[in-house]
Amino acid sequence: MSFFAPLFLAALGAISLPILLHLIRRTPRGKVIFSSLMFLSPTPPRLTKRSSIEHWLLLALRALAVVLIALAFARPFLWESSSADADEAGPGRRMAILLDTSGSMQREDLWTQAKAAAAEAMKDPQPTDEISLLTFNRSVKTIISRQQWMAAPVAQRSALMGDALAALKPSQTATHLGDALIAAAASLMESESGTAAATFTGQRTIVLISDLQEGSHLAPLDGHDWPAAVKVKPFVVKAKSQANAGLQIVSDRDVVKDAAKSLRLRIHNARDSSREQFTLAFTPADTPAGTIVPKAIEVYVPPGESRTIRTGDLTAWWAAQGNTITLQGDDHPFDNQVFHSTAEPAQAIIVFIGDDSAKDTQGLRFFAELALGPTTQLITTMIGLKPDDALPPGQTDGASLFIVGQSIPTQRIAALRKRAEEGATILWVMRDDASAGALAALLNVESLQVKEAGVKDYAMLSEIDFKHPLFAPFADPRFGDFTTIRFWKHRTVDMSSLKSSLKSSLKEPRIIARFDDGSPAFIEVPIGSGRCLIMTAGWHPADGQLALSSKFLPLMNTLLQQSLGQPPAASRLTTGDVIDLGWLANSPLYSGKPVSVIRPDQRVIALDESSRITDTQQPGLYTVRIGEESMRLAVNLAGSESETSPLSPDELGKHGVKLWQSDGPSPEQLADQKRQMRITELENKHKIWRWLIVAALGVLMIETFIAGRFAKPSNSESGAST
Repeated sequence: MSFFAPLFLAALGAISLPILLHLIRRTPRGKVIFSSLMFLSPTPPRLTKRSSIEHWLLLALRALAVVLIALAFARPFLWESSSADADEAGPGRRMAILLDTSGSMQREDLWTQAKAAAAEAMKDPQPTDEISLLTFNRSVKTIISRQQWMAAPVAQRSALMGDALAALKPSQTATHLGDALIAAAASLMESESGTAAATFTGQRTIVLISDLQEGSHLAPLDGHDWPAAVKVKPFVVKAKSQANAGLQIVSDRDVVKDAAKSLRLRIHNARDSSREQFTLAFTPADTPAGTIVPKAIEVYVPPGESRTIRTGDLTAWWAAQGNTITLQGDDHPFDNQVFHSTAEPAQAIIVFIGDDSAKDTQGLRFFAELALGPTTQLITTMIGLKPDDALPPGQTDGASLFIVGQSIPTQRIAALRKRAEEGATILWVMRDDASAGALAALLNVESLQVKEAGVKDYAMLSEIDFKHPLFAPFADPRFGDFTTIRFWKHRTVDMSSLKSSLKSSLKEPRIIARFDDGSPAFIEVPIGSGRCLIMTAGWHPADGQLALSSKFLPLMNTLLQQSLGQPPAASRLTTGDVIDLGWLANSPLYSGKPVSVIRPDQRVIALDESSRITDTQQPGLYTVRIGEESMRLAVNLAGSESETSPLSPDELGKHGVKLWQSDGPSPEQLADQKRQMRITELENKHKIWRWLIVAALGVLMIETFIAGRFAKPSNSESGAST
């Protein structure tokens, strides 16, 4: 039994009043008339106890009445009679603790603050609470799921979470907070079976523990429909010193003189920084004594600004195997070191066959030269030929990529096919169906059925094979959206005729991507040691928007790198990136040779089934050994991680996130309000106080009757009075 107003139980102390009244001895009021006492000798009165209870029954009745009245005012009710009590404890809280483990959390005692905040968030959990622990940097990882939490005994849940929290430490990767919040919200909206939880009525809360730096990548939240049932409660950890400067290597898009001997470096200073004078040092900690290295460079960078500088001639430094540059004068060293591989730029020869002029802004060649221009990592040369021109000897002998933008005469096909058989890549762009005969001759098939597709408004790419090396750089969901690229025209290829013609040679064509009508968009056909890549639509504006999209540049450069057998540009790799070595299988120089990868800490790591390096969490130089040869790939911390100035939590609200309001009721207050409503409902339903009042009135009536009997004078007293 429980009470709606338990303070009224203090009235039970009124039981002492009847007891005190019964202990007080009253003087008899009755008078007995008697004759003269002169003939009687005086007798002293007997000594008796002055305070004694004479009427125990009356006392008990009066005390019982007080008890019944006090209980009635306390308004008792029975919990056992309510089936809704189980429902109250059912939902509990559904909470996801989202802990930042990015590189910026290495500053000062931020990680200690973060772990303390996480421990406080999961303090005193209720048996019905559902709590999960997630960490995030550039990806999200579930440490303790809700299923693991609920499966553990109630007494061991806090210890389970504490042990998991103690084993965590910050990483050296970037902060992708937007993706992390979306993933955490999705986990709170799912049921135990992984489907949408429509029956859960409790509160869903994300406890975000982060330094909330400016470089947190909140852009994914802009296009996301945030669930109204999920609230975010941010806890921002702060460093005592806001001074931070970061160092980055800037990739040159244009070739400059002696680019292989110098570097472009960018120093970014936080807007809240109290420092502005820094030093670039070119001497690693393990440099042998007497090594010739460049002199240190003094750099002035005001708070909130960036400075880009070019170093001097680093030839002597490269010769001494120098590869590490350090920024000195900063309070937080986690982002003050960059690594650079010292490989000489590669050479590439590209042959474009077609009538397009390099100055025709509506042609294929114009956009091809823009996309495949020279860089500091790769010096390219594009040779333009007319369809009737023969391949000039010597000038095109080292060409690895041939772009065919127009049908060519049959007598020129044999030389082009020979180059493909030797390992070159042929990119055949079908601008119309007239090139079907020449393409059939190149593929050595009897016939190839090609016709113009009937496009109503526009066509889009779909069913893209992101496991293929050409589209592997777009495998990340952030970069894999091709639906914004529209094609006005394209051609359809009868794959059944192509496959039947190639069946005898055991060279199965591969469809890499399709249009939304199901027709092939990219087709790969092996030819000897090389291949032919067929595009059924051009990238020029007359066919579509491919050349004007952000996907065209990386797509063409990936194709060029594969034709050369070259890895991605090393200076662009950041921690957490996947290094794709699938190009080794397509390179005639390295195919079939054993491959091993050594991390900066000298630990050998294995490649996955698709020949990719996924364990790149540590900045430094990764050595790839291919047989007797080796190459070094530099992996650095993302530059955005140096933007450590804290954001306001309200910035999350501007991106559509529903924030937990501190001026509103807390979860504990909401639970207490719900409990009070349940108590009121039960008390109104039972109304036990009415029966207690009736019982108290009955007791008082009996007490009055008995008290009247005791107060009535006896017969002897009546006779004496008479």
